[in-house]
Amino acid sequence: LAVYPNPAQNNLNVSFPASTKTSVKLLNMMGEEVASETTTLNSIQLDLSKMAAGVYQLQVENTNGKFVKRVVKE
Repeated sequence: LAVYPNPAQNNLNVSFPASTKTSVKLLNMMGEEVASETTTLNSIQLDLSKMAAGVYQLQVENTNGKFVKRVVKE
């Protein structure tokens, strides 16, 4: 799992092992989902431009497993 840039300002790129379907969720520190996408590609770009600065939790889940990463929005 690759997440860049971190810290991020406007866009967050997420690359992961190839899978048939991947769910990507971004949660704030209260556990509330603030963004989510599902893809069949091996990468995705999330738009963070309208989100408040702070720390978020990125959750990526597919047939290869569930990955969690801390993300900072500047």
